[in-house]
Amino acid sequence: MKKTSKPTKLHDYIVYRHGSNAANQSMTASSPVYCVEARNPAEALKLARESGEFTVYNNQHLSVKASTRVTAEERQIAWEDTRKP
Repeated sequence: MKKTSKPTKLHDYIVYRHGSNAANQSMTASSPVYCVEARNPAEALKLARESGEFTVYNNQHLSVKASTRVTAEERQIAWEDTRKP
C-alpha cells in the first residue's frame, strides 16, 4: 500500500526589507513590506521575491519572521502593504 504524505500546514510570515535607500526606505534600518502564507520561511521568502510587490536595491536584503513572532503593528503594516490596490 502506497503511503500518502500529510499536507503541510501553511503559516503566515512577515517579510522585512533591511537597508536604508532614498528610493524606498529612507532613514529606516528595516521595515515590514509583505505578508505571505507559506509552508516554511524559505518558501515565504521565495514567494515574496516572486510577487514583484516591492523593490530591493543592491544595498538591501530581505528576511522573514513568523507572524506570531512580530508585533500586531508590524503585522498590520505588512498586511496593508500587501493588500494595496
